[in-house]
Amino acid sequence: MKNNNWQKNAKEDYNKRPPKREYDNKPSKFLTGSTIAVWNDDVNGALKKLKKVLERDNRQKDLARHEYHETPSARRKRSKDAAKSRWKKEVSKMRANNTWVDAPTPNLKWMKTKKKRRVKSELQKTLKNIRG
Repeated sequence: MKNNNWQKNAKEDYNKRPPKREYDNKPSKFLTGSTIAVWNDDVNGALKKLKKVLERDNRQKDLARHEYHETPSARRKRSKDAAKSRWKKEVSKMRANNTWVDAPTPNLKWMKTKKKRRVKSELQKTLKNIRG
């Protein structure tokens, strides 16, 4: 006679679908959105309000950002470039307010090319114009 103990450890209704969870009934995050009430049949005014709400929420930028896959290296490069531009803007503001002092250049070996010398001289001219 065979031993039928394997049936004791078997799960009942193994292939049945699990019961629905409560969050399955909620609409997906892509369908949710901002709602604007329409008063006195003023649809145009409601559309203006809706556009402003969506603009403030930066949804269009978010959609454009997620339209194509961005590799992690490209994301790092973009954030690094943004940080560089922020720093350059801050330095130019400090130069305009006379709070930034350029380091003196003891040796001019690094200014061998015409482009580097021209950039340095143009910077000095703009600083003279800004400071008066």
